[in-house]
Amino acid sequence: MPSAAVAPSAPLPRTRLGHLMLALVLVVLLPAIGVGVYATWRAATAGIDAAQLRLSDTATALALAVDREIAGYRSAALALAASRTLDGPRPDLTAFEAEARRLAGSIGTSMALLDAGTMRQLVNTRLPEGAPTGAVAADEFQAVVRTGRPVVTNLVRGAASGEPVVGVAVPVLRDGRIPFVLAVRVAPDDLHRLLAAQTLRAGTFASLVDARSVIVARSDAAGQESFVGREASAAVRRHSDGETAGIFRAPTLDGVERVIAFRAVPQIPGWRVYLAEPVAAFDAAWRGPAAALAAGGATTLILGGLLAFFAARRVLVPIAALGRHADALASGSGGVSARALSQSPVRELELLRRGFAQAEEAVETRGRALRDSEARLRAAVESTSDGVFALTPAWRVTLMNRNAMTLLAGGRDLTGQDLWSAFPEAVGGPFWQAYQRCMAQRVPTEAEQRYAPLDRTFHARAFPTDDGAIVVFFRDVTQQHAVADRIVRSELRLSIAERAGGLGSFVWEVATGRAEYSAG
Repeated sequence: MPSAAVAPSAPLPRTRLGHLMLALVLVVLLPAIGVGVYATWRAATAGIDAAQLRLSDTATALALAVDREIAGYRSAALALAASRTLDGPRPDLTAFEAEARRLAGSIGTSMALLDAGTMRQLVNTRLPEGAPTGAVAADEFQAVVRTGRPVVTNLVRGAASGEPVVGVAVPVLRDGRIPFVLAVRVAPDDLHRLLAAQTLRAGTFASLVDARSVIVARSDAAGQESFVGREASAAVRRHSDGETAGIFRAPTLDGVERVIAFRAVPQIPGWRVYLAEPVAAFDAAWRGPAAALAAGGATTLILGGLLAFFAARRVLVPIAALGRHADALASGSGGVSARALSQSPVRELELLRRGFAQAEEAVETRGRALRDSEARLRAAVESTSDGVFALTPAWRVTLMNRNAMTLLAGGRDLTGQDLWSAFPEAVGGPFWQAYQRCMAQRVPTEAEQRYAPLDRTFHARAFPTDDGAIVVFFRDVTQQHAVADRIVRSELRLSIAERAGGLGSFVWEVATGRAEYSAG
């Protein structure tokens, strides 16, 4: 019999098993990924620290080298300042000049003796012997007279040559007085060679600046030619002014962004050595290990995803096949048996497939038994002389034998139709009441009624069934009622005739000897 209408299916969940398996792999890998990320971060941090330390150490080494170089010039000047040729009220400048030329030649530079009062040159080994002197020296040499201490000047123009030069000046002390100042000339090219002697990476250069942030020397030849005498960039000055050491990123005079480490020259106030490395080269020093770790983590993640994908396929393909098979069974389209589906490589899924196959066999066995039972029932129903039909609680006809079709519907099968829509005139009548009582109270009922639309009289008996329906057995009693009516009318005429003729009658049953007599 028809079942109640099935409600529309709820929307399927969006989460797929493949997504869950991938999520499971990620959850398993997350600790490793976290460790990898941390290790990458630590490697990057360590790489940055190492690269910064390398730059800082190199800048420190260069600052110390410059300090030693200048200290060597200062020591040579102090040794010459003690020469006896400058003793007494009338110093022997000729003899002093000879000593100065020998010493200047040995250290590869020139020297000048200055009058402490006027700062005029008395001796200058850079000039030919016998050449007139007298050029006024830089005002910065006045500090030697004021302080009585050695002085290293900023980059200045030489009094005699007019070229950029640094002076290392020391006082010549005699009897508590400073009658002379002895200055050693330090050329920027000499300091350039000192800086260039340090092997630096490609694109990296060292720069020496004085207390006014003017570039004194560069390690690279191009920078030495182009930038000596120019002030360091504003960005560089902003990061380093007032500091003795540090590291920062800033553009240099050529406009290139660089990582710059600097260190103050210990014995020369305000002087600094800068070591500038291109950002790309600096970052490459730490990005390599970090990139290797990141690549390893990504590879692990990809491999994990691929493993999850292939594992999911081993699970999802059999599940999808079973799902399609279940849909085919639900839609009634049939298809191959679950036993004919490919064997799953996953134990649990294989058990599920076999369970499907066993369930199908059980359903098929029960289906065959049900069909056999229905066939026997229909044969029994068809063999009876009564009309038979079954009704659901919704009054739908689910079964109708041929006698019922012939008696009620002119041979038509009303299965699936509403009974009261097919026979509206019966609503409220004896049949309607009997069927309603049988359906509601689950008790057998019977009724008899002449149904005018068919001009027939039917006697019906209704019985409840275990599944909530009822089965009705009925027969046409029109002929029986007609015979009974004729007998009643015949007996009535016989009685009238007997009374009219004063006659009587009797009935004698020969077999039993029993006799019945009429009133007459």
